[in-house]
Amino acid sequence: MKEAIWTQSQAITSYLVNFQRRLSLPGLLALFQEMAWNHAEHSGHGYSMITGHSHAWVLARQRIEVDRWPDWNEVVELRTWLRPPRGLLVFRDFEIVGCARGVGTWMSIDTVSRQPRAPQLGEANFLVAGHHPFQPVRIEPFAVSEGVARFAVRPGDLDLNGHVNNLSFAQWILDSLPMSVHRTYQLESYEVNFLAEVCEGDAVVVQHGARGLFQGWRESDRKIVFTAQLSSSSSSS
Repeated sequence: MKEAIWTQSQAITSYLVNFQRRLSLPGLLALFQEMAWNHAEHSGHGYSMITGHSHAWVLARQRIEVDRWPDWNEVVELRTWLRPPRGLLVFRDFEIVGCARGVGTWMSIDTVSRQPRAPQLGEANFLVAGHHPFQPVRIEPFAVSEGVARFAVRPGDLDLNGHVNNLSFAQWILDSLPMSVHRTYQLESYEVNFLAEVCEGDAVVVQHGARGLFQGWRESDRKIVFTAQLSSSSSSS
């Protein structure tokens, strides 16, 4: 058995922060993603193992809650652990100690058929109690109409599996907001559902809804590929 909780320290470097000199949402997601890969590799179900078995990990849902965004050059402690699996779903908890916490719902898919398959978790140990008191839930799409921003998939948007990385979806949502919003509001929570793969050659139109809702539809077939919800508070800084 491997350690149930993976811990590592991380400096908040310049490429992880936004123009406010605080950790950005994509930066936070990048830290959580890298920590997940590190823990998975250590526990026998990381990239070097899954490629040999023709399967890949994909993120299906994620929820992030933030108390405080760490500052540039701050050193933080990161922690992650797995909950016991539920059927085909694997739940991973994350936290930046004293700052933020999150839960991701992962699935294993066959790299040829792109269909779900039973997860192979190697020597992973699971934390039965003490996990975060929430998990990602379904965010319903709303009526498709004209969008507010269009994003063509670029090579830099693609991940190891050849589809758009979850960080790019978060950046598209943020980039669809006016600068005035970025200057006056501080993000407190971010939740997203990934509903379909987005690949090279696609373009996604982002649309805003009520109560902080967002969704993106693929331009070629108007299929909803993600839904999301953000909450934020006024900030004088």
